[in-house]
Amino acid sequence: MMSDLLVYYGFTKINKVAKKRELAIVFENEYGWKNEKWVSRKMIVAATRRQTIKESEDGKSSNRMLTKYSIFIDDKPFNSDISRVLEFNKLADSNNVQEDILNDIYQKCCEKFQEYNRLYPSKIKRSNQIELFEFKI
Repeated sequence: MMSDLLVYYGFTKINKVAKKRELAIVFENEYGWKNEKWVSRKMIVAATRRQTIKESEDGKSSNRMLTKYSIFIDDKPFNSDISRVLEFNKLADSNNVQEDILNDIYQKCCEKFQEYNRLYPSKIKRSNQIELFEFKI
């Protein structure tokens, strides 16, 4: 059984307030006709799905229209590896969402990340481990 409320998956647009690249998951707490407009203004939407009844019950106690959860892409545990970020999110959603929907969200986010990465490239300088320990004889 699904609720009428939506969950948006996407990547936050970088601006003066949002300075880090992140995978954003936005839950609607109640229906509002401006929700979709606000979400599309703040992030690049990759996928949407309907909330489960269990997820929608959590939003009833909130006094906000939307709840946003973020996973920072460039921070320590992920180090700009989008597949690790999406696997982490997939694991977090696995209690509430069916496997085929999770795989669909994973694929859509991978495709949208290519566009996002061109707009907002990573500022992390990568160095290969081999180059660090290469000795000249």
